[in-house]
Amino acid sequence: MNLRYGSILDYSNMDYPGKVASVVFLAGCPLRCGFCFNEALLKEENCAEESIDFFVEHFKKQTKDIDAVAFTGGEPLQQANALRELIPRLRELGFLIKVDTSGFFSEELADILPAIDYIVMDVKTRFEPDAYKEITGYAGDKELLFSKILKSIAFIEKRDHGLFKEFRTTVIPGFNDTPETIENIAKQVSFATQYTLQQFTPNYGTISPHFRDIPLTSREKLLELAKVAKKTIELVAIRTAEKGEELV
Repeated sequence: MNLRYGSILDYSNMDYPGKVASVVFLAGCPLRCGFCFNEALLKEENCAEESIDFFVEHFKKQTKDIDAVAFTGGEPLQQANALRELIPRLRELGFLIKVDTSGFFSEELADILPAIDYIVMDVKTRFEPDAYKEITGYAGDKELLFSKILKSIAFIEKRDHGLFKEFRTTVIPGFNDTPETIENIAKQVSFATQYTLQQFTPNYGTISPHFRDIPLTSREKLLELAKVAKKTIELVAIRTAEKGEELV
């Protein structure tokens, strides 16, 4: 079985707290969030394709240099069948495993959760079907999308031991940057190990030209919203291009 991917970042100190990780950027995503800056990964035909064995051999050479392998995208769980084969082999090599997801592939997420150590789920906006459909650019039925998101959160909550559960919101001025929105999100993911408010950085490029005219989210705004989230979730962080991750 093969995996389509855009690139591999061999060494990162930013993607797994306290660990050195390699990051694999996987191709494909069912969503079209206008603020996404990984447009190249959405065009699967333009990405490389390699076998499971290729990735195993690649990471065998790094067992002394890294602690973890992180899969991001795109949407990694669009290729869940291949990950089901690859992840156990990477764990045999001694690596911790992290997966980023939008929550769209809820059943696939449920299958893969027992095999990983760290899950990050992006929560795009307040929990309301119309709002979720708008911000994700999803072309299908809004109720189907929303039910998948809710199921994914429920599956993450049920996984009891040994899983770091991070939820993350990219805060976009004028779209999801109100205290009411963050309060709504925090209540839905109150069980989270960590909730992260991430800076919107249009200078990285966006799928939709409209988002390129929206200003960068200020650190002060993120701190203001983090205080709202802290009323519900104990561990809250903000992430900016300038200072990286800061616990609040």
